[in-house]
Amino acid sequence: MTKVYIVEDDYKEKFIVKHSRNQLNDFKVYSKTELLNRYYDHYLEAELFLIENGGLNYETANEYLRYLPFLKLAETPTLKKLNEYQELLINNGKVSDHQLFRNFLKNQEIIFYHLNYDRRLDEIKNSCQVVEIGFENKYSTTRHYYEFSEIDDEIMAFFEEVGKLLDQGIAINKIKYVALDHRYNHYLNIYKHLYGININETRSYCGSKELIAFIENLDTYQSFEKAYELIDQYSPFKEAALRIINEFETLSDYCFDTKRECVLSKLKNSLITKKYTEALQEGCFSDDDDDYIFILGFNDEYYPKIIRNRSFISDDEKKMLAHNTTVEDFEVAKKAIINLIHNHQRVYISYTNKIAGDDVHLSQIANELSMIKDNYLFSDERYSKTAHTLRLNRKLDNLRRFHEKNTVIDELYSVLGDQYDSYNHQYNGHYQEKELHLSYSTLSAYNMNPFSYFVTKVLGINSLKEKFVTVIGTYLHEVMERCVGTGINYLDIKDELFNKYQFSHKECILINNLDEEILYNIDFINGYHLTNGFIDINREEKVEIELQPGVFLKGFIDKLIIKDGLFIIIDYKKYSKTASKSINYLKYGINNQLPMYIYLIHKTRPELKFGGVFLNYLLLQNSSDEDKNYDTLKKDGLKLVGYVSSENNRLNIIDQTSSTENKYLKIRITKNGSLYKGHGFNDEEVSDILDILENRLLENIQAIKDGEYQIAPLYLNGKACDDYGGSYYREISYVEPDDYNYIDEEDE
Repeated sequence: MTKVYIVEDDYKEKFIVKHSRNQLNDFKVYSKTELLNRYYDHYLEAELFLIENGGLNYETANEYLRYLPFLKLAETPTLKKLNEYQELLINNGKVSDHQLFRNFLKNQEIIFYHLNYDRRLDEIKNSCQVVEIGFENKYSTTRHYYEFSEIDDEIMAFFEEVGKLLDQGIAINKIKYVALDHRYNHYLNIYKHLYGININETRSYCGSKELIAFIENLDTYQSFEKAYELIDQYSPFKEAALRIINEFETLSDYCFDTKRECVLSKLKNSLITKKYTEALQEGCFSDDDDDYIFILGFNDEYYPKIIRNRSFISDDEKKMLAHNTTVEDFEVAKKAIINLIHNHQRVYISYTNKIAGDDVHLSQIANELSMIKDNYLFSDERYSKTAHTLRLNRKLDNLRRFHEKNTVIDELYSVLGDQYDSYNHQYNGHYQEKELHLSYSTLSAYNMNPFSYFVTKVLGINSLKEKFVTVIGTYLHEVMERCVGTGINYLDIKDELFNKYQFSHKECILINNLDEEILYNIDFINGYHLTNGFIDINREEKVEIELQPGVFLKGFIDKLIIKDGLFIIIDYKKYSKTASKSINYLKYGINNQLPMYIYLIHKTRPELKFGGVFLNYLLLQNSSDEDKNYDTLKKDGLKLVGYVSSENNRLNIIDQTSSTENKYLKIRITKNGSLYKGHGFNDEEVSDILDILENRLLENIQAIKDGEYQIAPLYLNGKACDDYGGSYYREISYVEPDDYNYIDEEDE
């Protein structure tokens, strides 16, 4: 009788190595996922079949397939639907019977080694000889944790402690870290370079340049083979694409679109890991007990993480299908963390109590285990002078801006402060890029403060902005792209989008509150399209031109409508305060998004005439007008803001209601049907605007080529153009009063 060990997925390789050393040769090892896939019947080509014959999309088909092997009695409408899909697959010979493997297991000694609770294993435990070996709680002593007020300090303390261990001769592969809070990944990637300590990097291909280019080529050539050939031969994406293409391309019974959906869905979920020979490893919950474990960001949002049930299956139905409920998964995650702490002698625990301005609370597990708080003290022996210099800069910056006197300033300044007596804060280098890839946003950044362009575009350093503020805009754009004019119901894809963007529980609540407004937006915009008979609508239109050899200008136009030889440009914005239609300061190279898009269309489609260019604000802000109800405020807020052509007869093409109730455009029309000044341009005026834009564009290109990256935040009429007064990068570009570029001028 052979011993068959079943272990968690992330522990199989380590388990084999460990037990091979102990000369236990007569055994087999399966990960839990391998066991479940082999024990329960498997459905062949199921995603493809259900997409093409069951009317499902890939995400829904894949979700249902998780539950089909466990389906027995149809007791709810959802389960009855699952029964129908199961019957469809069985009748078409899409089931692989695994009875032989089940018979094999019944004659073996099966050992569940350190497995977390999982309902799917119950049938195996009831039908086979199973021995369960749980965690032993070897080290149940009182644990300590460190609390930090800044996430940078927490990450620096982590690397300092790792440096001490390496100095003591501890092998780097014996040092593991756990960072369940995704916000920590950004900081780990920054500080690993400052400390010279490698960390294996894992990223998703979703939204990557490689995947975007692959999709464009796939749609252009309608050929997997051609799209694969065009992938850079040295890109790791090529191997991932080949593996997934081969999985589906050889199946001749399915149409191209079905296989395309499956391939792209799998590629979006594929991960690439950049591995180093010697690097810190991300720890798993089954690591060896002699490892050094660092648990970072030990807060109540992620330890354990509250997972919202976004499945198509309810918790009650999950019980019927032998799956853990949301509450059980939460308890499993909690127990796994406690086991990790109790089964390692050397555990370092820390968390930061405020991240991006939001209060963060210690995990409740700390209270349950009666943990004791300690204050972390940085030692005199520092493992990265650069990191500590940046730390001093942060403290000095907070002292200057917020009058926060941190106790470590005097200590750090006594060691590192001499450099501030002679430091020249201005950029003195000269750097020329081989190729320039410009857009309205990068050019605006350059004109608002050349050094900001240098930091973001040349050095590739992104300022630490609140992630949700940025992501919500991307989320709304994707909703509009997928639901406007397509017949797709927003509520049907909402769970899919939540999974894609990985919103926190708090963020999900905030977005749920926008449901009514988002649905209103979709209906309003659909009405605009239908009323005016728009058919040729291009969404997320990428437009790129080569202005000079090696100098490219590109833009992504949210919506480009073409009708009767006219083009209409529409760009979605969250709120009215996030963007303005004003082109008053065009000659200074700011607020140039709308003219830039007109310029790109004129260059790429000269046969088209200017029809209009607009901003479409999607969300209401707090209104002081109490006399208007919600419906009135929304209709007024959704009206397109911008400029129309004042040439004869063009306005009626852009909006047939403009001369009557003016339902869709926020423009003013005189009694004789002409536009008020400032609401439109004739073709000659458009040409003049584009000349001003082009002149400034050429000036910027030459300045960037010459490496002019001075620190000079632009102030127009007493206001900082970037809304931050150049404060994003003060840690590396301290702004002096004389640096500001003040311009006082009347609006043109």
